[in-house]
Amino acid sequence: MLRKYDFHVHTSRFSPCARSSPEEMCTRAIEMGLTGIALTEHDTWWPPQDLRELRKKFPGLTILDGVEISCLEGHFLVFVPDSAARFKIGIASILELRRLVDSHKGILIWAHPFYMSIVGCLFS
Repeated sequence: MLRKYDFHVHTSRFSPCARSSPEEMCTRAIEMGLTGIALTEHDTWWPPQDLRELRKKFPGLTILDGVEISCLEGHFLVFVPDSAARFKIGIASILELRRLVDSHKGILIWAHPFYMSIVGCLFS
């Protein structure tokens, strides 16, 4: 069975760059045939109760919990296996973030891997 996920989703509830509400985003994901999404708001973990309520509204869509953390070196998506392992936002460097994510047996993904290269080309 083919499963399709979007692991980098922002909503207007917690990310100022987003225009769609969580409900609109979930509805659109289903319309697009996605199996699931990961809510990775900018420097904000979703409150567990809010996440549970959203999952109840969309039982056919897997909704993963994550966060997009801003560091000096860029933005990074973070996923930890246990919501109790969530940590405080405000990480200064990717090295510090990497150690923290590893200590919680989490996953770290560079959110915009080519952004710095593009910005460098535009301004050099």
